Amino acid sequence: MQYRKGRGSAGRRHARKRAESWRRKKTPAFPQQDFPLGDCPACGKKTYPTRQACEREARRLYPDMTMRVYPCGDWWHMSSQDAATAERERDRHAGPAGE
Repeated sequence: MQYRKGRGSAGRRHARKRAESWRRKKTPAFPQQDFPLGDCPACGKKTYPTRQACEREARRLYPDMTMRVYPCGDWWHMSSQDAATAERERDRHAGPAGE
């Protein structure tokens, strides 16, 4: 018996069965834990419960930027500044060491 080629499953005697079991389970695009939990009581920035959640949200919100993720107490925040710049700004706003 001759079968036609190039017509998908139309030219086959039996339709192909799809192997779905090996595929990854689809997860929601925005898991609930990735959303900010609120404002940080110490600095007022958006807070994230874990480092991974903060990194995922940073990649989603700012895909073309390099964002730095850092801890603040029990929470995680993101910033576009590197650690050295953030330290200089913190020292500048703190004032002289004698105060």
